[in-house]
Amino acid sequence: MRHKLLCCVLCAGFCVAMSLRISAFADSVTIDLNPPHGDAVYQAWSVFAPDLAAGEPLGEKVVVVFHGLRSAVPNGFYKRIREYFKATHHVVGINYDYLDPQGTAAHLKTFASQQLVGREVTVLGTSLGGYWANWFAGYLGAHQVGVVNPVIDPVTWINKHLGKTKHNPRRDVDFNATAMDRAEYALMGLTPDIPMRRLVILTRDDANLDSSIAERHFAGRTDVQLVIYDHGGHTLNLKKDAARGVIVKFVLGR
Repeated sequence: MRHKLLCCVLCAGFCVAMSLRISAFADSVTIDLNPPHGDAVYQAWSVFAPDLAAGEPLGEKVVVVFHGLRSAVPNGFYKRIREYFKATHHVVGINYDYLDPQGTAAHLKTFASQQLVGREVTVLGTSLGGYWANWFAGYLGAHQVGVVNPVIDPVTWINKHLGKTKHNPRRDVDFNATAMDRAEYALMGLTPDIPMRRLVILTRDDANLDSSIAERHFAGRTDVQLVIYDHGGHTLNLKKDAARGVIVKFVLGR
């Protein structure tokens, strides 16, 4: 099930209401980091920023987090990152449409111009969110970017999903990747190679992505801290995994 019509409707009001979309989640006293599946908080396009008071701008230091395929913010990765850095950064999560790359790029450019100018931005992402984290960091000229088991070539990635109905439990929607989606990602290209401070964490037992693709892509680069684990699966458990300490040190510049 595709939702591009909904995305177009949202996009029409996006440019004039971006700050309202960001602050809306902070209006209540209690921050709900576990909304029920299907809740509006998870839907694309939206920015999850629970630590902002209504109308408050982002602080000097910001962490921007991208989810992977079949996920949405707030997910486990976002909640761990917020827990680690909320004392020093505003931690915001991006809910994007993974099958509308051109629309996602346009939204991100607007978000950058309206909310991130003059900020020190760290961008983090997992899986397909790793692709978007690298793309957005390159576009923004971010302070640094960190990715976990990232997609490098979105066309190769989407070929695995063509014609297959998938379900996003957090958004409670079904979706299908099409040849048109593949063509749009082809226009986006591979992960950009813009030099910047970069952390890349891979696991050799990733059942969803071939870790050797990302390893070859980033190997030998002086601007990249490449960390490879034998175990951990596609989705690292930051409550238990050693990657937690690596990410914390990286973001804080230690």
